[in-house]
Amino acid sequence: MARPLTRRQLDAAAAQLAARDPVFARFVAYVGECAFAPRDDHFMALVDIIAAQQVSKYAAESIRKKLRRRYGDPVDPAKIAVARLDRLRACGLSRAKTLCVRELARGVVGGTLDFAALHALDDAAATERLVALKGIGRWTAEIYLMFVLGRPDIFPMGDGALRTVIREVYALDADAPDETILAITDGWAPYRSIASWYLYAWINRRRAEARLARQKPPPDAGEPLV
Repeated sequence: MARPLTRRQLDAAAAQLAARDPVFARFVAYVGECAFAPRDDHFMALVDIIAAQQVSKYAAESIRKKLRRRYGDPVDPAKIAVARLDRLRACGLSRAKTLCVRELARGVVGGTLDFAALHALDDAAATERLVALKGIGRWTAEIYLMFVLGRPDIFPMGDGALRTVIREVYALDADAPDETILAITDGWAPYRSIASWYLYAWINRRRAEARLARQKPPPDAGEPLV
């Protein structure tokens, strides 16, 4: 079981990644200080990760807000465990996600889903334990290990957005095989979670800048277009 990194360790990890990989140094320079930190609301964090599967960031945030309004903030597993499926679906969850979330809540209430026990396992065993649960795939398990358990050396290879960024920044072909991407990410060990955080931060900042650019008013007459 790895302990979450301290501020000093995060700074050292970012510096090491940038020094080791000149291309990755662009991420560090663009994003700045690493704010990677684990969450401590284990059940709600897992629900949030499930809600974010295969939907936009804004759709996921809408689902999270509706769940909190209806079932408490943080969401009470006991309320989810006995919730009607139609009321859960009204929060924006798909039928499959609704069944998964309610089953997880029942596991928490019944004691079969033990977050403390998960925390005590190493990365491989914790991933195996999570993917054995209904509706939990490898991406969900890896995101949970990263952002809830604070494990420092996870790269969620199943995340298409991260693969796209790597192909773009490292000038890979659009059909570059996974082995090529893994060769790059393996070079980030033992801080692949920190590297992944930088990639997510890169994506989020670029999207925010693009939205801001679209919202800017047109330039005044005679203003140079630069």
